[in-house]
Amino acid sequence: MFRYPNGLVAVVVSDVSDYQKKFCAFDNNRRSTCLLGIDEFAVGFCCQSSTKSKERVGARVVLSKVGAIITDEDGNIQYEWKWDRRSRDAGTMPMNSVVIFLNDYLTFKMKDREEISLEFKADNVTHTFDLGMKQRRISTYLEKATRSPDGRIFPRIENLTLKDRQDQFGKEMAAQRNKVI
Repeated sequence: MFRYPNGLVAVVVSDVSDYQKKFCAFDNNRRSTCLLGIDEFAVGFCCQSSTKSKERVGARVVLSKVGAIITDEDGNIQYEWKWDRRSRDAGTMPMNSVVIFLNDYLTFKMKDREEISLEFKADNVTHTFDLGMKQRRISTYLEKATRSPDGRIFPRIENLTLKDRQDQFGKEMAAQRNKVI
């Protein structure tokens, strides 16, 4: 948990698993208005504070599993796109990274679904949170699979035989015995 200089809660980070986290950021006011909420799949929202900040644009970002929307202060959609660029109506993604100043202390930056960050600056201390989507496996076994003429799919999976695994284990244990303690 990170706090503003006046003691109010600024950012809360919750662990979902050993590599995934959920994030919430709150405004520096009595109500502690929620400015940002993003889960482990990079689904959520962020909006600027209603109080005056350095650069007041009034932009809002809504992230979903399908895509993202960026609106202006009047709620008009500026950009709308889908994460799957192969989709027929994928929409237009901004050329540059999106930067939104949530308040005087918090800055939201987004390049794509994997590169999202929140920067917290208070009392000459800066902390950057990585809000992007984290996956253990990026590729699937179907990408390396071969297809037969009748349409069946045969995945190519590298298997070690029992003898190969035993030889590998023996080499690892020999290395352990040879260590100088």
